[in-house]
Amino acid sequence: MRRPSSRNSRPALTAFAVALVAAACGGAAWMAATCSGAVVKSPPSPLSPDPSPRAPALASAQRAAPEPGARLAYDDGAALCIRDAWPDRLAEARCIAHGEPILQWSWVDRERLVALRASGEVALLHDGRWQELSQPPPSTWEQPEPRDAQGHPVDGLVPSDKVHLSVRADGVWLSRCPFWIAFDAGGCHAWVNARLWPSLKVEVDPAEPPGFRDPEEGRDLPLGQRPDDVHLTERPSADGKTLALECTRGASRSALEESTEGVGVDFDWGWVGESPTSYVVRVSRDYIEVVRVSLYLMEACQSAPVREIEMLRTGPGDFWVHDDPKGVVVRHGGRALGVVPTDDVRWAPR
Repeated sequence: MRRPSSRNSRPALTAFAVALVAAACGGAAWMAATCSGAVVKSPPSPLSPDPSPRAPALASAQRAAPEPGARLAYDDGAALCIRDAWPDRLAEARCIAHGEPILQWSWVDRERLVALRASGEVALLHDGRWQELSQPPPSTWEQPEPRDAQGHPVDGLVPSDKVHLSVRADGVWLSRCPFWIAFDAGGCHAWVNARLWPSLKVEVDPAEPPGFRDPEEGRDLPLGQRPDDVHLTERPSADGKTLALECTRGASRSALEESTEGVGVDFDWGWVGESPTSYVVRVSRDYIEVVRVSLYLMEACQSAPVREIEMLRTGPGDFWVHDDPKGVVVRHGGRALGVVPTDDVRWAPR
């Protein structure tokens, strides 16, 4: 009689042993495997993290989502609108109604805007909500009428309602001028300045608040790198009656000429980033009593400007905006990303 092969009997014995262990452990297969010492994972605890690889992959995808390269805001007349920009696209606008006309507005930081309303209120815009800022008592803005050494009112001073909103390194300031000097270009006898945010502070100072006389004119120049094969040179004519900005690129040459008879002419220029042959020329014409400025978008080395620009404001990196018959074009280098409906456009600080 042949004895059964040990090779054939071992599986039956193993199965019988597993069954006994399963019975001892309550009948659950995974518990049976654990009790027998087999390498089998137990089911996850309800409090344990999901062992699926999907969670790390999702977190990685979230980390990889690029931050916007720039952020801009504009007042469309009824609301302040904020848009994020990437090198290849412009996000949809987030517009928050301001309820009444705005006299001035500015970025405070990358997340906050501040506005001076026609009513005199100052409000901070953050996370889609307006927060009215507290102001000092009305008597704070009142100052005694300035008088000379003989006690007479200072000649040329008139009561004033001039007001100016400014953002400084230490917060948001509102300035009012009680008495204005009416001579020549004029000036305030002494400004009353109140810091409204982040905390209240009041001071009186004859110095003008920042930005009072130099509002943004929109005549920036792009800050891209000059192409190695393009050269710009200022060259006066032999008779001194014209000044030319000459462009040279290989065998190609062109010149932008300006008459210098009775006027001082100055050229400045800047290269459009990510666009190797585009540049903007700023021509300043000084007539002694007034200075007139023109901007021209040029292509090296074409003989005529591509277009004249009324307004240009540079943003971070190679972002910039300029006026257009359809509105204001938002660009990254030479790429047009979209159009906004007003030229009252401000870039957020980095």
